Amino acid sequence: MGEYFLSYDLITRADNSLTNSVPGAALCATEFKPILKNRTTGIPVYTYSADGKTFIKCYSSLRECVKALDGNRNTNTSSLELRIVHKELYNGLRVSYAPLFDHNK
Repeated sequence: MGEYFLSYDLITRADNSLTNSVPGAALCATEFKPILKNRTTGIPVYTYSADGKTFIKCYSSLRECVKALDGNRNTNTSSLELRIVHKELYNGLRVSYAPLFDHNK
């Protein structure tokens, strides 16, 4: 209940006789101030060749990586996440949340 609250008076014909018995009802019913979660920047995704020796590119988020590799930004990212966790290839590339080696060398 702390994240989203619209109003106790959603239906005007409804029996709202119990609205005053709920703590904070009078404060919340007049003003809508949702508590939104702070979004952080996306988790970077590093792509490497299948053998893991050649760095290809770092994407700023899972969604950007899926967009580049599959061509559609709205593709489900669950498959990519599972491939990262289980260290499997995704579209013929090794993907990782962390760099596999120092890229500056």
